[in-house]
Amino acid sequence: STLFIDAAAAGDLDAVRRLCGTAELRLRDESGWSALTWASAEGHTPVVEFLIQQGAIDAEVAQAGCVSDVAEDANPPSLVGQSLVTTRATTSPLHWACWKGHLRVVWMLLLNNMSPLALDSEKHTPLHLAAAGGHLEIVKTLLSVCVTVNGVEKPVPVKARNAFGNTAAQVTK
Repeated sequence: STLFIDAAAAGDLDAVRRLCGTAELRLRDESGWSALTWASAEGHTPVVEFLIQQGAIDAEVAQAGCVSDVAEDANPPSLVGQSLVTTRATTSPLHWACWKGHLRVVWMLLLNNMSPLALDSEKHTPLHLAAAGGHLEIVKTLLSVCVTVNGVEKPVPVKARNAFGNTAAQVTK
């Protein structure tokens, strides 16, 4: 079971393909990270793409639960009329891709409905982490995304505050 997560973390697409099954998509290592989280954090685009095709985003929801922990709203948002994946107070694969500066992975996750409004345990949005990491292109990407909240299309909120009361602008490099 750890071989699958290790292969994703290393970017070994052949091993990930060989070891992948429905059960493996739900696996977590001792730190609570999934294969999708590792591949996203390390910027392994082909592995992320494969895992998404296999249903890894659905597995993230099954593990963490689909809830309304989102910035500035109590209802789950939707991106271009589609349901977005939001997870309960956990650092999502999108958070890690934003923090580490993996623009292509960020786009893949956004286009497959990972929420740009999801909050981690310190109430950081992906925008907070992209700003803190100094990743201007990812900040621009997140700010270009509109979400539908309560039937109204809105941009990603720049005034969302983390647990320390800071906006993304206040934590930027």
